[in-house]
Amino acid sequence: PSPPRRLQSIAVFRYDTPNPEETEAAMTTVRADYLITAGLVVTGGRIARQDVLVRGETIYEMGPDLSDRPATRTIDAAGKYVLPGAVDAHNHPVNTGRIDTFSISAAFGGITTVIPFIRNLRDRGTEGTTSDAIRAFIEEGERSSHLDFGVHAILVGDDDVDDQVPE
Repeated sequence: PSPPRRLQSIAVFRYDTPNPEETEAAMTTVRADYLITAGLVVTGGRIARQDVLVRGETIYEMGPDLSDRPATRTIDAAGKYVLPGAVDAHNHPVNTGRIDTFSISAAFGGITTVIPFIRNLRDRGTEGTTSDAIRAFIEEGERSSHLDFGVHAILVGDDDVDDQVPE
């Protein structure tokens, strides 16, 4: 049998629309961090073969041929889809392990931000309020998440709404 195919994805976080005159002048003299070449770039309106120039966490320029732009690293994305950062707005990491492994799994699927559903787990033997569970998750995420993250929650059972909502 052939080995399993590993999912490859490239995710970039933000696209700023710079002034075209500034772009041309800056990018001929300033080195970008990444030049992603020949990828099938997915945008809101189409899929097209384009190059993508990245500085920091920003897509600085996209176009059909940016090979003349200096970059620290060039990534050949021929035959691969290049997606903007995808947000998974509802997930349950408690069912798949910790945020470190959960975030790695999400990244392999092209996700750049996870917004997991958090609740207290007294029914599973964990003490504390929903606010305690959210606080613990945020602390763990800040230490070990490989992605950007947020949280959403629901107050359940014996949570004291008057105390928990202001938190």
